[in-house]
Amino acid sequence: MRLRLRRRPAAIFLAAILACTTAAASAAPASGRPSGHGALITCRTQQAPAGTSYLVSIDPVTGANRRLTSAAMGNVCFPAVSPDGKLIAVTKTARIQRQVAPYELHTLRRDGTGERLVYRSPDAQHYLTGAPSFGPGGTLIFSLMSYVDGTPTVYSARLDGSHLTRLNLGVSNSVAISGTPQFSPDGKTLAFIGDNTIWVKKGSAAATQLPDYAGRHGSHFPTFTGQLSWSPESGRLLATASTDGGNDGGFIEYDLAARQWQQLTAVPRAGNGVLPGYGDPVFSPDGRKVAFVERIGSAIGAAWGSEKPGEEFIDTMDPAVPGIVARTAKIPGVYIGLAWQP
Repeated sequence: MRLRLRRRPAAIFLAAILACTTAAASAAPASGRPSGHGALITCRTQQAPAGTSYLVSIDPVTGANRRLTSAAMGNVCFPAVSPDGKLIAVTKTARIQRQVAPYELHTLRRDGTGERLVYRSPDAQHYLTGAPSFGPGGTLIFSLMSYVDGTPTVYSARLDGSHLTRLNLGVSNSVAISGTPQFSPDGKTLAFIGDNTIWVKKGSAAATQLPDYAGRHGSHFPTFTGQLSWSPESGRLLATASTDGGNDGGFIEYDLAARQWQQLTAVPRAGNGVLPGYGDPVFSPDGRKVAFVERIGSAIGAAWGSEKPGEEFIDTMDPAVPGIVARTAKIPGVYIGLAWQP
């Protein structure tokens, strides 16, 4: 994508710079942080001790990071942030009988303290998969996967664990659900991936499919992976897609009003044993930025002891300027999941 810039006289350009600088100085918070940008929350896993995972808070402006959850809390991962930013929901590894898996759903305060149990799997044959999501009316949405048949069931529950209910997605039971469904910030629309198609559901109506996205070549349909992400005004959906064998994918954005797709990034061509480049996109609270995980090399394979180490970064971009990516932070380890606090 090419951007054309108009040349302007130096005097006008200098005056504009001075005006913007003065306005920014008077409007910016004392910390210098842009309006609408809180901390990024992600899960870091590491090889030693084996299976260790904890939350990390990252400043999206400076890249400064700190550990958010203590070792005493145990292994937590897949963070989701409440709409008001006061809570973080996570899955937690626990032991049921002889099995150790993400069997529990917890909430924390935004600073990583105040852990509270919301849900625990009824048996060792069902475990939590992917990140939870916050729904309307103070509820949490989560997917429970069966070890027996490999199918997920989506539930909602209040934050105190009460009113556990199987969520009606408005599709046939034969539709294979991937990831955790996401309510729009206004609570009116539920979006989810089913049978490699993105569906949206309003109220009690049946779910409907979004138009197909064919990629740049117009002949390859995408494989959707990971979680969907809503823009704060509930008008746009972000998805991670791979087309043309993984070489024509990346992040795509759907505008519900315009009923059209836009490709924001392209996944770099993957070599032998190399993971695709980008994942876990999330909108900033003001909708003006998108943050995501960039993977170079096979960091996850290295964590499993099967491949050479790679590198991972937290990147940001402006969705209004597709294709231009800025690296924000690099932390040793593997990142899983990403959320953005208001």
